Amino acid sequence: MRFFFLSVRDPKTDFRRDLVASLRQLGHRVTYIRLARHCFVDDVEIEGDQTHSPLKVAWWMFRTNLSKERVIIFNTVNLGFPVFCTLLRALSWRAVWCFDLHDDLLYDLSGSQRLIARAKLAWHQMISSFSVRAAPTLRELHPRSRSLCNASFVERAPRPKLDWTRILIFSNVDRRFDFDLVEGIVRQNPDFSFHVHGGIVRDPIIEAAFKRLTQLTNVTYYGTYASSDIASILKRYDLTLAPYRTDRSTRYIDPLRYYHCLNSGLEIVTTPIPRALDMRDWMHIISSAEEFRPLIAALQSGAVKRWNGDEREAITWTDRATELLDLLSDEKVNNLRLQPAKRP
Repeated sequence: MRFFFLSVRDPKTDFRRDLVASLRQLGHRVTYIRLARHCFVDDVEIEGDQTHSPLKVAWWMFRTNLSKERVIIFNTVNLGFPVFCTLLRALSWRAVWCFDLHDDLLYDLSGSQRLIARAKLAWHQMISSFSVRAAPTLRELHPRSRSLCNASFVERAPRPKLDWTRILIFSNVDRRFDFDLVEGIVRQNPDFSFHVHGGIVRDPIIEAAFKRLTQLTNVTYYGTYASSDIASILKRYDLTLAPYRTDRSTRYIDPLRYYHCLNSGLEIVTTPIPRALDMRDWMHIISSAEEFRPLIAALQSGAVKRWNGDEREAITWTDRATELLDLLSDEKVNNLRLQPAKRP
């Protein structure tokens, strides 16, 4: 098949490029395009400059209609570029368009912003042939979407000697970060060190809360990371804390860091969000700061079994690429959901 991936994320951190790489390994030609004033294009058959104009991208979309290949356009632009995507859809009306619902795209919006975003979301779905969802709970919001969960490219790292006192917090710091839980854990465990890797959302309230947290002597912030840094960060730790708030903001997420840490071999301690409850056989779930220290003590003594032992198989993007190909070849889905939409 011939795939085009449309994105708006930074190519250095875009997790969908791992799905692109897996589809290429399976023998499919894939063009990755980051939509912007100057579009970044990644295609092994395009030589020279990786920056191209939107007009050239539009021309490629038009040429897809002249191809005898089956063309799949995987639209992972969140809510961005609705007008330009409509143009591209019109220029490639014979292609199958898939809209990527990797998250609840409206979770942090309210008022008029939410109304506008809801309209953009509805439009993106209307001009698409079908949608895929990551978290199983997203079916509540998008009952006609198809399942395509997350995965990781990370491989298991050797851990000859386990250290449960150096805790990795591998997380973007945003509205989903449970500051109260983390601060409670940090204060109750002054002999442990907590290392935070991830970006910080530009929000005065979040920035102030994170500043208070990093003022504690056993908390160290190491900054943001690129996708290429993930494996090297994870192999330095044996246990990670994923401190998600347990409210509507986390009801519809399928955290990538779960898969990265599981594949690397870390033990995961997290909160009872729906996806963690789905994966409870692979991670430790706590509801309060007071539960953290006894859990670590039980892991140290062997009273609690490691959930992420060597026998657990990795969840890879090759698995997800195969699932996507199976979805695209499923006769029932094909007949009902993958018929190209009418030209907008």
